[in-house]
Amino acid sequence: MTEFIVTPTENWLRAAGICCRNRLIISSPYVRSWLPRFLKSVPAEISKVLLTRADLRDFASGAFDLDSVCEVADHGTQIMVSNRLHYQTLIHGVPLAKVFSII
Repeated sequence: MTEFIVTPTENWLRAAGICCRNRLIISSPYVRSWLPRFLKSVPAEISKVLLTRADLRDFASGAFDLDSVCEVADHGTQIMVSNRLHYQTLIHGVPLAKVFSII
């Protein structure tokens, strides 16, 4: 069953991360400090992939935090970039798939 969460809390994110079994794919155009904090709750043996965008306007506006992306990469998350990524954040893991926006 897919669950749609409109305003997730960090506690909800941590609980969702613990449920992942082998792979976690996060698709989010805006990476901020919530992502490294969330990934710390995901078991180390879980493969992690981040799909994001790298638009210079997002850096300039503060919507995208480069330090957070570097921290995520330093902890073994594979990072992929697409400039066509929209505003929604999706987290896919086995056995769950969650869809929500994080500001």
